[in-house]
Amino acid sequence: IDRTSLLLPKVEVDVIEVASRCSKTINPTAPVILVVMTGGPLDLSLYKINDDIDAILYTSYPGQAGGMALSHVLYGMYNPSGRLVTSMYPNTYLDRVALEDMRMRPEEEEKPNSNTLGNENDDGNGDRYPGRTYRFYDGDDVVYPFGYGLSYSSWDYSIELMAMEEGGQQFNQEDGRFVLDMTVNVSNTGSMDGSNSILLFHQGPNAGRRGN
Repeated sequence: IDRTSLLLPKVEVDVIEVASRCSKTINPTAPVILVVMTGGPLDLSLYKINDDIDAILYTSYPGQAGGMALSHVLYGMYNPSGRLVTSMYPNTYLDRVALEDMRMRPEEEEKPNSNTLGNENDDGNGDRYPGRTYRFYDGDDVVYPFGYGLSYSSWDYSIELMAMEEGGQQFNQEDGRFVLDMTVNVSNTGSMDGSNSILLFHQGPNAGRRGN
Protein backbone atom coordinates (compact mmCIF):
# COMPACT_ATOMS: atom_id res chain seq x y z
CA ILE A 1 0.00 0.00 0.00
CA ASP A 2 1.56 3.29 -1.08
CA ARG A 3 -0.22 5.38 1.55
CA THR A 4 0.94 6.41 5.00
CA SER A 5 -2.56 6.38 6.48
CA LEU A 6 -6.07 5.15 5.77
CA LEU A 7 -7.51 7.96 7.88
CA LEU A 8 -8.90 11.22 6.53
CA PRO A 9 -6.65 14.30 6.83
CA LYS A 10 -6.95 15.98 10.23
CA VAL A 11 -8.52 19.13 8.81
CA GLU A 12 -11.33 17.05 7.31
CA VAL A 13 -11.74 15.08 10.54
CA ASP A 14 -12.16 18.36 12.43
CA VAL A 15 -14.68 19.75 9.93
CA ILE A 16 -16.78 16.56 10.05
CA GLU A 17 -16.77 16.51 13.86
CA VAL A 18 -17.79 20.17 14.21
CA ALA A 19 -20.35 20.17 11.38
CA SER A 20 -22.11 16.99 12.51
CA ARG A 21 -22.19 18.03 16.16
CA CYS A 22 -23.51 21.52 15.38
CA SER A 23 -26.14 20.15 12.98
CA LYS A 24 -27.53 17.82 15.63
CA THR A 25 -27.44 20.57 18.25
CA ILE A 26 -29.53 22.86 16.05
CA ASN A 27 -31.92 20.18 14.80
CA PRO A 28 -31.57 16.74 16.44
CA THR A 29 -34.06 15.14 14.01
CA ALA A 30 -32.37 16.31 10.81
CA PRO A 31 -30.30 13.54 9.19
CA VAL A 32 -26.57 14.13 8.78
CA ILE A 33 -25.05 12.30 5.79
CA LEU A 34 -21.29 11.98 5.35
CA VAL A 35 -20.43 11.85 1.63
CA VAL A 36 -17.01 10.35 0.92
CA MET A 37 -15.38 10.91 -2.48
CA THR A 38 -12.17 8.94 -2.83
CA GLY A 39 -10.63 6.40 -5.13
CA GLY A 40 -9.46 3.97 -2.46
CA PRO A 41 -10.33 2.39 0.88
CA LEU A 42 -10.48 4.47 4.04
CA ASP A 43 -10.79 3.66 7.72
CA LEU A 44 -14.24 5.14 8.41
CA SER A 45 -14.70 3.42 11.76
CA LEU A 46 -14.75 6.75 13.59
CA TYR A 47 -17.84 7.85 11.65
CA LYS A 48 -19.50 4.45 11.64
CA ILE A 49 -19.99 4.73 15.41
CA ASN A 50 -20.57 8.51 15.54
CA ASP A 51 -24.08 9.16 16.88
CA ASP A 52 -24.16 12.53 15.09
CA ILE A 53 -23.77 10.90 11.65
CA ASP A 54 -26.81 9.01 10.38
CA ALA A 55 -25.38 7.55 7.18
CA ILE A 56 -22.25 7.35 5.04
CA LEU A 57 -22.46 7.58 1.26
CA TYR A 58 -19.32 6.36 -0.50
CA THR A 59 -19.22 7.63 -4.10
CA SER A 60 -15.68 6.85 -5.26
CA TYR A 61 -15.09 9.14 -8.29
CA PRO A 62 -18.63 10.11 -9.41
CA GLY A 63 -17.62 11.82 -12.67
CA GLN A 64 -19.04 14.84 -14.50
CA ALA A 65 -22.67 14.21 -13.56
CA GLY A 66 -21.80 13.15 -10.04
CA GLY A 67 -23.42 16.15 -8.39
CA MET A 68 -26.78 15.46 -9.98
CA ALA A 69 -26.53 11.73 -9.22
CA LEU A 70 -25.61 12.50 -5.62
CA SER A 71 -28.62 14.78 -5.15
CA HIS A 72 -30.95 12.13 -6.57
CA VAL A 73 -29.69 9.60 -4.03
CA LEU A 74 -29.74 11.97 -1.06
CA TYR A 75 -33.28 13.20 -1.75
CA GLY A 76 -34.71 9.74 -2.41
CA MET A 77 -35.21 10.14 -6.15
CA TYR A 78 -32.96 7.17 -6.91
CA ASN A 79 -32.57 3.92 -5.05
CA PRO A 80 -28.82 3.07 -4.78
CA SER A 81 -27.64 -0.45 -5.56
CA GLY A 82 -23.86 -0.09 -5.63
CA ARG A 83 -21.48 -2.24 -3.62
CA LEU A 84 -17.93 -1.72 -2.41
CA VAL A 85 -15.30 -2.97 -4.83
CA THR A 86 -12.69 -3.23 -2.08
CA SER A 87 -12.59 -4.01 1.62
CA MET A 88 -12.43 -1.04 3.97
CA TYR A 89 -9.53 -1.96 6.23
CA PRO A 90 -8.69 -0.54 9.67
CA ASN A 91 -5.74 1.81 9.71
CA THR A 92 -3.60 -0.86 11.43
CA TYR A 93 -3.55 -2.69 8.09
CA LEU A 94 -0.74 -0.40 6.94
CA ASP A 95 1.47 -1.55 9.82
CA ARG A 96 1.43 -5.12 8.50
CA VAL A 97 1.30 -4.86 4.70
CA ALA A 98 4.38 -3.37 3.06
CA LEU A 99 4.23 -1.80 -0.41
CA GLU A 100 6.85 -4.19 -1.78
CA ASP A 101 5.23 -7.33 -0.33
CA MET A 102 2.98 -8.82 -3.01
CA ARG A 103 2.01 -12.02 -1.18
CA MET A 104 -1.72 -12.68 -1.24
CA ARG A 105 -2.01 -15.31 1.49
CA PRO A 106 -1.49 -14.56 5.19
CA GLU A 107 1.35 -15.89 7.29
CA GLU A 108 0.63 -18.94 9.38
CA GLU A 109 2.63 -17.82 12.39
CA GLU A 110 3.48 -14.51 13.98
CA LYS A 111 6.91 -13.13 13.15
CA PRO A 112 9.47 -13.46 15.97
CA ASN A 113 10.63 -10.29 17.68
CA SER A 114 7.56 -8.42 16.45
CA ASN A 115 8.18 -4.71 16.70
CA THR A 116 4.53 -4.06 17.57
CA LEU A 117 4.40 -6.30 20.65
CA GLY A 118 3.62 -4.24 23.69
CA ASN A 119 2.17 -1.44 21.57
CA GLU A 120 -0.97 -0.09 23.25
CA ASN A 121 -2.74 -0.27 19.88
CA ASP A 122 -1.75 -3.88 19.25
CA ASP A 123 -4.64 -6.35 19.12
CA GLY A 124 -2.55 -9.40 19.92
CA ASN A 125 -1.75 -10.33 16.32
CA GLY A 126 1.61 -8.56 16.38
CA ASP A 127 2.78 -7.67 12.88
CA ARG A 128 1.86 -11.01 11.32
CA TYR A 129 1.20 -10.55 7.62
CA PRO A 130 -2.65 -10.74 7.28
CA GLY A 131 -2.86 -11.28 3.52
CA ARG A 132 -4.53 -9.21 0.84
CA THR A 133 -8.05 -8.83 -0.56
CA TYR A 134 -11.29 -10.33 0.67
CA ARG A 135 -10.21 -13.76 -0.57
CA PHE A 136 -7.28 -14.17 1.84
CA TYR A 137 -7.27 -11.38 4.45
CA ASP A 138 -7.64 -12.75 8.00
CA GLY A 139 -6.52 -9.81 10.15
CA ASP A 140 -8.55 -7.41 12.28
CA ASP A 141 -12.21 -7.05 11.44
CA VAL A 142 -12.63 -4.81 8.42
CA VAL A 143 -14.61 -1.59 8.79
CA TYR A 144 -16.80 -2.53 5.80
CA PRO A 145 -16.37 -5.75 3.82
CA PHE A 146 -15.93 -6.17 0.08
CA GLY A 147 -19.34 -6.13 -1.61
CA TYR A 148 -21.07 -4.19 1.17
CA GLY A 149 -23.90 -1.91 0.09
CA LEU A 150 -27.28 -0.68 1.27
CA SER A 151 -30.55 0.16 -0.43
CA TYR A 152 -33.69 2.14 0.34
CA SER A 153 -35.58 -1.11 -0.22
CA SER A 154 -35.50 -4.44 1.57
CA TRP A 155 -34.81 -7.67 -0.31
CA ASP A 156 -35.54 -11.36 0.06
CA TYR A 157 -33.25 -13.98 -1.49
CA SER A 158 -33.58 -17.67 -2.16
CA ILE A 159 -31.21 -20.08 -3.91
CA GLU A 160 -32.24 -23.23 -5.74
CA LEU A 161 -29.60 -25.85 -6.62
CA MET A 162 -30.64 -28.25 -9.33
CA ALA A 163 -28.61 -31.29 -10.28
CA MET A 164 -28.55 -31.90 -14.03
CA GLU A 165 -30.09 -35.07 -15.40
CA GLU A 166 -27.80 -38.04 -15.61
CA GLY A 167 -27.40 -37.88 -19.36
CA GLY A 168 -26.50 -34.19 -19.28
CA GLN A 169 -24.25 -34.04 -16.25
CA GLN A 170 -21.14 -31.92 -16.46
CA PHE A 171 -17.97 -32.64 -14.54
CA ASN A 172 -15.34 -30.37 -13.10
CA GLN A 173 -12.13 -31.16 -14.95
CA GLU A 174 -10.05 -30.81 -11.75
CA ASP A 175 -11.87 -32.93 -9.17
CA GLY A 176 -14.61 -34.70 -11.12
CA ARG A 177 -17.44 -33.23 -9.05
CA PHE A 178 -20.81 -32.52 -10.59
CA VAL A 179 -21.57 -29.02 -11.82
CA LEU A 180 -25.05 -27.92 -10.71
CA ASP A 181 -27.49 -25.47 -12.20
CA MET A 182 -28.31 -22.65 -9.81
CA THR A 183 -31.21 -20.25 -9.70
CA VAL A 184 -31.19 -17.17 -7.47
CA ASN A 185 -34.56 -15.56 -6.78
CA VAL A 186 -34.63 -11.94 -5.62
CA SER A 187 -37.75 -10.14 -4.40
CA ASN A 188 -38.10 -6.46 -3.59
CA THR A 189 -40.11 -6.34 -0.37
CA GLY A 190 -39.78 -2.59 0.10
CA SER A 191 -41.94 0.31 -1.03
CA MET A 192 -39.45 1.75 -3.55
CA ASP A 193 -38.48 0.35 -6.92
CA GLY A 194 -34.81 -0.46 -7.26
CA SER A 195 -32.08 -2.69 -8.59
CA ASN A 196 -30.04 -5.19 -6.61
CA SER A 197 -26.48 -6.26 -7.28
CA ILE A 198 -26.12 -9.97 -6.55
CA LEU A 199 -22.77 -11.37 -5.41
CA LEU A 200 -22.27 -15.13 -5.41
CA PHE A 201 -19.18 -16.66 -3.81
CA HIS A 202 -18.05 -20.23 -4.34
CA GLN A 203 -15.38 -22.02 -2.32
CA GLY A 204 -14.04 -25.09 -4.02
CA PRO A 205 -13.19 -28.29 -2.12
CA ASN A 206 -9.45 -27.62 -2.49
CA ALA A 207 -9.57 -23.94 -1.58
CA GLY A 208 -6.37 -22.85 0.16
CA ARG A 209 -4.51 -26.04 -0.78
CA ARG A 210 -2.08 -26.87 -3.58
CA GLY A 211 -1.98 -23.26 -4.76
CA ASN A 212 -5.75 -22.92 -5.12
